[in-house]
Formats: sequence, C-alpha cells, structure tokens
Amino acid sequence: MFKNEKAFTMIGILVVLIIIIMMFTLDLKRVFNADIKTSKDPLSVKPWHNEDLIVPDGKSVKQPNPSQHQLRETLVLAAEVTIDRDKRGVLQISFTPDCRIKCLWTCLYAHSGRQYTYTATAAGNIVSDRIFKQNEAEDRSKLYMIAKGICTKKTFRDQKMTELTEKQATTIYITGFLCTDESAMGMITLTTDNKACVTYDWKTR
Repeated sequence: MFKNEKAFTMIGILVVLIIIIMMFTLDLKRVFNADIKTSKDPLSVKPWHNEDLIVPDGKSVKQPNPSQHQLRETLVLAAEVTIDRDKRGVLQISFTPDCRIKCLWTCLYAHSGRQYTYTATAAGNIVSDRIFKQNEAEDRSKLYMIAKGICTKKTFRDQKMTELTEKQATTIYITGFLCTDESAMGMITLTTDNKACVTYDWKTR
C-alpha cells in the first residue's frame, strides 16, 4: 500500500513539473517573440546576424527571381525616415543592374535647444531568395536588400550651428524590401556594439 502511495506521489510531482516547464516555455515565447520569429521575417532580425548576406566586392550577386522587380537599369529612390512618427531626414537608395545598392542618409533635427545632424553612407546588395512574410502571409514578389556602413552624428549648440565636441560614429544597417511597382520600405538600425540599437522606419514617398 505504501509503495502505491509513493508511486502516485512521484507521478503527481512529475505531472506538476511538466506543467511548470510548459508554462515557462510559453512565457519565453511571449517574452522573446521577436527573436523566435526571426527566421520568418528578415526585418525582425538584428541585422548584424545577417551580415553574411552582404556579398564581398568582386563576387557576383544573384539576380532577382522572375516574380521580383528586375534591375535592368539604375534605380534611385528617396525615402522618408521616421522614428515614432517624428521625421528624421531622407534616405536615398541607388540600385544598380549588378544588384548592388548604395545608400545615403542625411538628417537634421532640433531637440531641447540643440541641433543634431546624421550623415551616413552604406553599401550592400539585394538578396533575391529572402521571402517577405507578414501575419503568416508570404509575398515572394518583394525583393530584400541589406547594406552596412558608418553613420556620423554631430551635435550643435544652437541654430547658428556652433559645433560641440560631441561627435559620434556608429555602425548603420539598412534593410528593406523593394516592390515590383518600385516602392520600398524598411528599417535603419544604428548600433555601437551589436547588442543595443536604435531603429528608424523608412518608406518611399
């Protein structure tokens, strides 16, 4: 009899442990949802994790798939950059027939009596086999792009643009998707340590 009670007790403890582990796992999925879905949505990935998608100079970049926009001539787009609906300058992206891209971001804004400027250049390429996914729906016609470069931020004391000694250089990643109608949207990511980062949205006009 005591053996049966002990067995039931052990089974009960085991069931409780399994339930706790399942609840903990579900909590992790809620907390780290953005990381869990990174394999489905390229823009949700911290871009430095995808840096290997940038093709080195001298190597050819795979051409777009038939359903994607064909880069038969140079295409230059201008996009408005925002953060929390606040405007942060203009991003210019140039796509060339060899499937490489060059980006230029310039921004000037005022905050708390000071002026700030951002100037950034980045280079990269398209990645034709990356699939756009949103709410579990796929759109294979959108063409993924990724670029990396340097962003310089300057701080000015007043509207006369008296430059302070504050000058910061950070790594910039520009990612996004080009649509068949030549519209595009994506993100700008600034980071100094590939851990913490600030992100901006961009979208063509």
